Amino acid sequence: MKRLLVLPIVFFTLVATNVRAGTKEAAAEDYTARVGELTPLADGGSALAQLQMGLILRSGLGGIPKDPERAFGYLLKAAEQDQWNAQYVVAGMYAEGWGVPKNQVSALRWASIAAGRGSEAGLSIAEVLRSALDQTSRQKAQSMADQWSQATLIDGRPTEEYNVKCVALQVQIDEAKDFMNEVKTEAEAKELISATGAIRWSSLGMIYPSGTVALSDVARRYRGLLDIKSSKKCL
Repeated sequence: MKRLLVLPIVFFTLVATNVRAGTKEAAAEDYTARVGELTPLADGGSALAQLQMGLILRSGLGGIPKDPERAFGYLLKAAEQDQWNAQYVVAGMYAEGWGVPKNQVSALRWASIAAGRGSEAGLSIAEVLRSALDQTSRQKAQSMADQWSQATLIDGRPTEEYNVKCVALQVQIDEAKDFMNEVKTEAEAKELISATGAIRWSSLGMIYPSGTVALSDVARRYRGLLDIKSSKKCL
């Protein structure tokens, strides 16, 4: 009787093992096919394809061999094309020396850019790096980040380290205030897709790849700008 019970258990164990193996093989085939589709697009300049390729190669998704150097190359290209979620990943890779020689100044630069566009991950990375770097290195990184956008990057730095004139500061405060007066809920903010969001609110410097703007990010930006204004004693 015991022997009869063992056979079904062994049978179902083998079946379950084969199913799991088949699932992994299918996933690997899916990612292999996906990489095949993405490669020409990424190499052709598509920022979204570069982001996806970078993430796949960075993490070895679906059994794809990890290739941190190639991953970094794609992610950096995506970051340079304003893919905000590539920007904080690039910051982390610079900070860790993963796929690229460690460079804390470049890491803070990209973390500041990502944070200034509303990325909480970028803000967290920037805060850690800022506490680790000396003043000269910190200011160099922040100056490089500031050259990226005409909008002041609210990235968690001390208010006295923001280099922005009162007139320009007030313009940005008014822009953020206008947005919050017009857009009352996150649902309304999400409706600001591409044509409307990217054009109407482009001066905020916080447009996501989808063309939307997050109300909570603009509110954080508004508070940060007011703090800078107070620190500078602007009228």
